[in-house]
Amino acid sequence: MKCPKSRLQIPLVASPPSVGCRDCVTTLGQSGARSESPGRCGAAVEDAELTFATNCGIPDSRQRPLIIYINHNDLQSIERYQHILLPAILARFVFYTAINISSRNQRRPEDIMASKFYTVIIGAGGGTGGAVASRFSKAYPVVLLARTAATYESSVKAINDAGGKAIGINADAGDRASLDAAFETIAKELPDYKLAAAIYNASAGLQPRPFVEVDPEALELSINVNIRGFFNFAQKTLPLLEDAVSTSPHPPSLIVTGATASVKGSARFAAFAAGKWAKRALTQSIAREYGPKGVHVAHAVIDGVITGPRTEAFTSVNGGAPDGKISADSIAETYWNLHTQHRSGFTWEVDIRPYVEKW
Repeated sequence: MKCPKSRLQIPLVASPPSVGCRDCVTTLGQSGARSESPGRCGAAVEDAELTFATNCGIPDSRQRPLIIYINHNDLQSIERYQHILLPAILARFVFYTAINISSRNQRRPEDIMASKFYTVIIGAGGGTGGAVASRFSKAYPVVLLARTAATYESSVKAINDAGGKAIGINADAGDRASLDAAFETIAKELPDYKLAAAIYNASAGLQPRPFVEVDPEALELSINVNIRGFFNFAQKTLPLLEDAVSTSPHPPSLIVTGATASVKGSARFAAFAAGKWAKRALTQSIAREYGPKGVHVAHAVIDGVITGPRTEAFTSVNGGAPDGKISADSIAETYWNLHTQHRSGFTWEVDIRPYVEKW
């Protein structure tokens, strides 16, 4: 179940659900059995109560019962028709229960007041970046960063038209001043918001060619996007993510898009592999440092061709098998799952590939 107010995933843990008089301790279980312990039940009894347990999913939160009071005069009817009424009662009150959960967690009042969060994505074009922005916009306002407005405009419009909140800002990760200006704009557009998730999706082109024919400019581009750009982005976002650890509904997350070349340097892809491999090493170093602080840093190896306008003509990928390309929406869903992982089980690296991809 999803809390519509706090956007928390709230699994219900049955006790099992029961209806009981809080004075005479009369309990009606799912089996229909009725049991009574000595009490002072009678005309003076005012209420009965429905109890079940929940867990809000926030790190270190405790499972606790929530009580719904029912007029005692209805107890006999509830007992008789409980198999029909109990599910209806649960459905009726689950909305209010969910809100109760968010207010009963262990956060301080001042933390709750500051519980406004956003996601920032750099490299937010069509494909993966747009899909990730769309997925995270269901939970947070999203900020899309790219070097040109044409890259993010369609995604921003689609999210806003769907009822979400998206902001597009021009920024070049390889340019420190450009990135500083972008985050100053974010602070003005989203005052009092904290950073819940940062996704680094920027990438240099493949440009396959024999090693001796690789231009120094191609290597410099790979270094600028994969290493310098990510270095700048991580230094900018990690302090913000760490600041949100105590209040964020999910562990604040830095998720980095990698490629097959991050773990395997293929022939004719020297410049591309050099940048991707180095970015993975940098991500791993950051993950080891910030994981103990409560920030989830994860690297995704995208091992295959991704669906999108640029790959529509690639009809022979994996022999033309259905779903032989990686769905950008599947990548986005995996990123969301990484973000919502409990800190007791962080994933450092995930491989994403089609079922028919050879590896």
